[in-house]
Amino acid sequence: MWGYRSPQGLGLHEYYQLCEDIGAEAMLVVNCGMTCEYRDGGMVSDDDLQPYIDDALNSIEYALGPVTSKYGAMRAAAGHPEPFNLKYVEIGNENWGQEYKPRYKVFQAALKAKYPNLEYVSCIEIEDADVDYRDDHYYNSPAFFRSLNKRYDKESRTSRKIYVGEYGVTREVGSGNLDGALGEAAMMIGMERNADLVTMASFAPLFYNVNDQAWPVNLIGFDNYRCFGQPSYYVQKMFSTQKGDRVLPTELTIKSPESAKPASTVAMATWNTKAEFKDVVVTDASGKEFKLDAQQEKALFAPLTAKTGMPNMVVVPNLKLGDTYTLKFKARKLDGREGFLIGINYYDDQNFTWINRGGWENTRDSIEETRSGDKAALNSQIGPFKPIQTGVWYEYEIQVGKNLLVAFENGKQFIKSNLGAAASDVFAIAHRDTKTGELLIRIVNAKAEPVDVQIELKNLTGKTAFTVEETVLTSEKVTDRNTCDEPEKVAPKTSTFTASGTAFTYKAKANSLTILRLK
Repeated sequence: MWGYRSPQGLGLHEYYQLCEDIGAEAMLVVNCGMTCEYRDGGMVSDDDLQPYIDDALNSIEYALGPVTSKYGAMRAAAGHPEPFNLKYVEIGNENWGQEYKPRYKVFQAALKAKYPNLEYVSCIEIEDADVDYRDDHYYNSPAFFRSLNKRYDKESRTSRKIYVGEYGVTREVGSGNLDGALGEAAMMIGMERNADLVTMASFAPLFYNVNDQAWPVNLIGFDNYRCFGQPSYYVQKMFSTQKGDRVLPTELTIKSPESAKPASTVAMATWNTKAEFKDVVVTDASGKEFKLDAQQEKALFAPLTAKTGMPNMVVVPNLKLGDTYTLKFKARKLDGREGFLIGINYYDDQNFTWINRGGWENTRDSIEETRSGDKAALNSQIGPFKPIQTGVWYEYEIQVGKNLLVAFENGKQFIKSNLGAAASDVFAIAHRDTKTGELLIRIVNAKAEPVDVQIELKNLTGKTAFTVEETVLTSEKVTDRNTCDEPEKVAPKTSTFTASGTAFTYKAKANSLTILRLK
């Protein structure tokens, strides 16, 4: 269904054997009777689910069943009488619609009844289900990945954890380059900072044949006799092989003055839908109100037909990006297939946030953030989805904070999410390796020029000098990448220097990922 071939010569048994050979725990993803594009016919009815449940149970039995079981005997006949190290089962893949939630519960109950010790993974947030992990996927531009650095800082801590199961910069980087790798590194620093919540992550995909490339960006390329890692591969290697076992509180202060932020905006739009909006009122944190008169509202919003870009906007005087405010208005759908788009925090037509109420053919709600023209949806819906009805007036109250958005419809909260910000360029985090006593500092500088980083180590006494090992991934141009002929054009280089005292200056190279290891 993805438009490229599946290598049938590499099967389930071989994947389990690979996991065993490299010392990895295995995750099995089972088909829950629906594809990602299930609304185009890729979904079986609830009455026809049992064969899919049986298939999942049989597949798990192949990995874990005793040799006396039907599928355990098949595994033994294939040369592996001992069970494989299957630890996790994900139910479905990228099934984000409301139809998925009850389906997850049915599968999870059936599988857990027989295999209670496995951990079960859901594609989306399901508050009233037994979920061990939620699987988040991200494919986007370097700027958008940099904006994801704080994605999990205020995510709720519940009994479930987060598995970032697929991620990689796939836009604006051709077949992969240093710019994309640095974007991924910025996001990964945010995952490390939230390691209590984000406990697993996996880049996608891993391998590609340079003579038959289907996916734009991959970690490792090969032909018949050569192989090489892309810049993204070296980011993964630097993060996995150079890390401590404790994340330290890290405060990063950008000393350079911020450019003046533009005034904030509110906006209304639709997609394949005709609608009208009225009674628009914006109230700032001090209680001061901004209103449109009836003539202004009629000119802007009544009626509004389908838009393909950012919608009709209202600049609110004296309101800056990052300010706290409340937006109230009424909306009515007149005709069409979806609901309303409610825009907030507009930087420019390439960077903004909106609530998509009744999107995806009027099947779900989401908050979508656009960075550098690339859009991604956040997992943010609360409670069961209710379709937008034609001809009915809805009252909305949108509460916008510096990093938080809460939305109410007819007095009932229906969506809540942490908000990203305009993508930063410099990121840092510190680890301690308690086994060696070493301190590790990661620095991403996505600027086109070097940055003087003032490093201050707190709560250290008695130290007058440090030997510092620096490993730096950079290149002459941010668009540089590796090939079979130039396999290490972009590869990390290691050297050492001495730093005096607990405060010193380090010049981070332009377009670089640096890891400092203080002995």
